[in-house]
Amino acid sequence: MMAPRPIRVLHVTTSVASSGGIEESLRILFERIDAARFSMALYAVQDRLDAVPAHFTLSATSLYCGERRGHLLDGVATARIARTIRDFGADIVHTHTNKGCWHGRLAARWMGSPAVVSSFYDMSDIAFSRTPVTARPVSCADVHDEPDAGFLATRVYPFLNVALNRFSDVVTACSDPVRRIYTADPADPMFRTIHLAYDDHVFSPRRRDDTAPATIGVVGRLVVQKGHCYLLEALAELHRDYPHLQLKIVGDGPLRVTLQELTSTLNLTRHVAFCGNIRDKSQLHEGIDIYVQPSISEGFPLAVQEAMGCGLPIIASRLEGIERMITDGEHGILVPPKEPAAIAAAVRRFMVDPPAMRLLGANAYKRALSEFSAATFANRMQDIYEELAGRDAH
Repeated sequence: MMAPRPIRVLHVTTSVASSGGIEESLRILFERIDAARFSMALYAVQDRLDAVPAHFTLSATSLYCGERRGHLLDGVATARIARTIRDFGADIVHTHTNKGCWHGRLAARWMGSPAVVSSFYDMSDIAFSRTPVTARPVSCADVHDEPDAGFLATRVYPFLNVALNRFSDVVTACSDPVRRIYTADPADPMFRTIHLAYDDHVFSPRRRDDTAPATIGVVGRLVVQKGHCYLLEALAELHRDYPHLQLKIVGDGPLRVTLQELTSTLNLTRHVAFCGNIRDKSQLHEGIDIYVQPSISEGFPLAVQEAMGCGLPIIASRLEGIERMITDGEHGILVPPKEPAAIAAAVRRFMVDPPAMRLLGANAYKRALSEFSAATFANRMQDIYEELAGRDAH
């Protein structure tokens, strides 16, 4: 008997030119999925072909670049995706990001036949949550990357993301808090929590140089949501007792100048390194002894998983998505958001008790490897694709 042809999955997203959590999750899925059972294609609404990272050109069966801004009324973008669904022969359309979900779901509806999976990765749509939110730890504005995010980003796309789930067969969320935005029914099988994965082939424990000054590190976009300002204020407090303590900030974004000005105001310029984006992921945590995630809102941060994969001791904000990753006192230390004093106190605990610091780092590594590996993530997505294609999961 001949083997059935591979299930054809077309992924639609706004862009893969940057290097964030969504793009990294797509890369892992494309590289780790069983190529004998699945044929994966990528449609990037805004990208030109020369802007697409090489790993997608190597792992995707087909690569399509829309070269459109993809604004809300861009019918050409929707029509091009519909034509791609037809030309690729997609069995499943998997949509990601605001413009990917908007145009991808409309195009799939237009074509009539493909099943649709839609994935959501953060708390940006909380203003239209299907689950009543009785207490919000942060304002709705805090969950958007840009401090001056416009009406489309803060209201229109969040409304559409929630409302158009009727066009999807399965909706995946990176954490239970994100899932509750889209359904009030914890047992609704349409909505699945699929934790994202870190690349365990890239991130692994490393030895620290005990002769060098201790270095705190954080990885992520320089945006309000990530809470870098609170980490800088904590460092200023720590310098009273640990004047040689260093901070390495990896990533870039619209708040870079503001954060550099704050660094200068706090007299920390000689002690803080703004490293920008580092393309070699194996070097993201180089020289970091303590990882801090001072976010004020998160879904299920990939940066924390990657730090866990490096066996680093972690201090992170006590947010529900992070609590699913880190048990306080077992895999790291959790602190209230927006409290520099709490961050400073946690760093002091690590500084005075290095054996405990190393133990928490080792525990974090074991948990990352057992629960958040790339293979686990790929297998769960494969099961969903086979379910929608009417095939038994292997």
